[in-house]
Amino acid sequence: MRKILKIVGIFVGILIGLALLCAAYTFFSTEARFKRTYQVGAASIPIPANAASLERGKQLVIAGRCTECHGASLGGRRSMDDPGVGTVYASNLTAGKGGVGQYYTDADWVRAIRHGIGPDGRSLLITPAQFYYYLSDEDLGAIIAYLKSAPPVETVTNTQNKIEPIGRLLLAVFNPPDWLPAEKIDHTGPRPPAPSPGLSAGYGEYLVRLTTCLVCHTPMEISAAMGGALAGWSEDDFIRLMHRGRTPSGTFVDGDYMPFNNMRELSETDLKAMWLYLQTLPPEESMSR
Repeated sequence: MRKILKIVGIFVGILIGLALLCAAYTFFSTEARFKRTYQVGAASIPIPANAASLERGKQLVIAGRCTECHGASLGGRRSMDDPGVGTVYASNLTAGKGGVGQYYTDADWVRAIRHGIGPDGRSLLITPAQFYYYLSDEDLGAIIAYLKSAPPVETVTNTQNKIEPIGRLLLAVFNPPDWLPAEKIDHTGPRPPAPSPGLSAGYGEYLVRLTTCLVCHTPMEISAAMGGALAGWSEDDFIRLMHRGRTPSGTFVDGDYMPFNNMRELSETDLKAMWLYLQTLPPEESMSR
């Protein structure tokens, strides 16, 4: 009996030791990723000041779902609060007290939006910059112009973001793409060309990226939907869903899962372009079952 207990004790000790080693590896490896710095020279882009560009910037900020984390006023708020996973604060983007707009230069805005990198050279946390990377200079300039013109909000958000052990484990094992977006971007590669706005599948793909559809829907899932849930839908059905949240059968989709308030900022032409792009995806019928 003593021999069995000894063997069990050794086995349990080995398991505990392995668990401690895994915990230590997870902590130090994720900590190194949090502290990694990136040397990225931000391209100089024109920042417009005309009314049309400011309106375009507002449209893109809302359609790009910036307000979902930073708030309708862009004054910042706590975007994640989970005792096990972590606490993350979305910055106050305005020039009010506590806002990054007080000290961000144009180059800082470009690095933050297009590269997911803060002024300290580290990756921003939980922001879909890997999709904003594809923004054209014109659209990025319009977004920056609008953010700089936003009414100042006095909100001092706690900038001491903290990722708890479960959150670190999620990062180490699953590596959610928007947690450390700077890791997902080829900062030195050639800029991807942006298509001209208009009724084309290429511009539709551009808008699919901009509106961060791929945060929730992978390309394979979209293909599956085209062969399943969206099979037989018309262009008008798709536009009705995006603008009103209603399916062809009359069912309303929960707005907590589909950002209809954001998608309403897109014009019918924009949505038609997105629908054209979706038509180019091969339907994966097997995935819709």
